[in-house]
Amino acid sequence: MFQSFLSKLPDFSCDNDTLTSFGNFVFLDRFKNYIQLEKTFKDFVNFNRGDNIQYSDFDILEHMIDSNLVGKHSFLHYNDLLNDPGFARIKDNNIPPDESTIRKVLDKAEVQNITELKEVMNSLLAKKTEHDGFGSVLMIQFLLFTVTNKNLVRVITPKGRELTLIR
Repeated sequence: MFQSFLSKLPDFSCDNDTLTSFGNFVFLDRFKNYIQLEKTFKDFVNFNRGDNIQYSDFDILEHMIDSNLVGKHSFLHYNDLLNDPGFARIKDNNIPPDESTIRKVLDKAEVQNITELKEVMNSLLAKKTEHDGFGSVLMIQFLLFTVTNKNLVRVITPKGRELTLIR
C-alpha cells in the first residue's frame, strides 16, 4: 500500500527551482500521509488558540517534525526549510510557520497538550502494533525492550542475546 503513495511523487529536475537539500524528505513526507499523521493529530491535539489563526495546530507541529526529520533540531534552524525550493514543492507551496510562530504557540502550551501529544504517540504505536505485531520499543542503557503484549517483554542485549521476560 505504501508503494501507491510513492507513485505520487512530484517530478523533479536538477535545477535551483525544484531540487531540495533534503533528498530523503519526499519519502518521509509520503510516509506521514500513509500513517495518517494529520488525522491522528487532529483527533487528539487542540492548543485552544482561538479562531483567528493562520496555521492549524497540525501545521505548527508538522513543521517541527519536518525540521527534525531532516536534522534541523534547533529552533534557530527551523527557518532553513522556508528557503528550500524543493521542500516548498513537496509541500505544494504551502508556506510553513516560521520559528517565532512556533515559539509563541509552544510558549502557551499547557500540561493538557502534553497529555494530548502522548495520546497521539499511543495511537501511532497502536497502528504499528496492528501492522507488525509489536508494541512499544524502548532503548534504555543499550538494552532494546519490545513489549509484545501485556505479559511478555523481549529484551535484546548489546551483544545480541535475546531474553524473554514474563510479567
